[in-house]
Amino acid sequence: MALRFQTNCSRLAIVLLPMFLGACVNLVKPKAVAECAAKGNCTEQVPRDTNGAETSDASAPDQSQMNTSDGAFAPPTDAPGRDLAGATTDSYAAEVAGESGADAARADVVSASDSGTSRDGPWVGELGDEVETRADSEGKAEPGPEPGPETGRELGPEAVLEPGPEPGPEPPPEPPADAGVVGSCPSGGICDDFEDGDYSTNPVWTVPGGFAVTADGSKVLSYAGTDTPAVALVGNKATALTIKAKVKATAFGGTSNSYRVGVFARANSQGTPSTWYAFSITGDGSLRLQVTDSTPSGCSAVDNVAVAGAWYILTLTVSGTAATTTLQGTLTDAAGGNAKTIGPCTIANGLAAGWAGVGVRGGGTRGEWDDVQITGITP
Repeated sequence: MALRFQTNCSRLAIVLLPMFLGACVNLVKPKAVAECAAKGNCTEQVPRDTNGAETSDASAPDQSQMNTSDGAFAPPTDAPGRDLAGATTDSYAAEVAGESGADAARADVVSASDSGTSRDGPWVGELGDEVETRADSEGKAEPGPEPGPETGRELGPEAVLEPGPEPGPEPPPEPPADAGVVGSCPSGGICDDFEDGDYSTNPVWTVPGGFAVTADGSKVLSYAGTDTPAVALVGNKATALTIKAKVKATAFGGTSNSYRVGVFARANSQGTPSTWYAFSITGDGSLRLQVTDSTPSGCSAVDNVAVAGAWYILTLTVSGTAATTTLQGTLTDAAGGNAKTIGPCTIANGLAAGWAGVGVRGGGTRGEWDDVQITGITP
């Protein structure tokens, strides 16, 4: 039994040994062919007999199959990428190099993907569509086109931004109060701002034709008649009093001081009196304090003070008796500034007690009054 096993093993070795040797030859011969090709010492093989003489024996190995350096078989002549000496051809070497480059590129892509880095943009070269960016390999959308310029006016390199509109001037401050005119009615006084739209009650005015309550920013007492003088009077007769009012000449009948708009005191009758004390602005722009149509001594006019269409505050104070009367008048602008004063001046043999009020003198002269205050007399 042991002898049979040994015999069988020997036979198996005899069969397998040539196969093993052939495999070894196949592993060694490419390296040998490559080395002789690199050194340039590969030579053509000539069939020879056992005595070394050339022979044409068909049984002799094909000369293309022999390697002169070690007698190993060379690859067949029709093997791809080999010449007769078994050397690698240029075209085959280029092909192998291309495949090696592609393998290296693929390895680079895998390495970059594993390390979390990527190159800038897609790779273009021998690999073509086989190579993808990291963004593509992860399923991300390709970036869209660059956004275009914003619509609207484009600014060139020399463009200058135009400044916006400059802020307008600040509105002027509100004027101060009218120097206390009818802010609060003095105790015992007669006051009227005409905001009730009425001059016939609270207080009661006695007026000739042509007077009415109208609007001019606020409600005012106005005159647009033809009488001269035309005086609206209120309260009872008195000798000593102070009358204060806002006054505006809307029109003068002429340019002399005979055309006047102002406040009155000691008027001898209601409507169209024949005598009175008056403090007025006149058609020539002057400020005058008069007894009827005369200027008493010591009460000289102040020129170039007033114009038509502007509001002024006039205050007339009358004191004393008919035998001796003292007059004083003060004008300010509507805000209570730029005061102009006439008097005090004293009149002997003055007027007796009379009514106080507002009015005009001179044909075609018209005016407005507001915030009237009268103290020193009873309603």
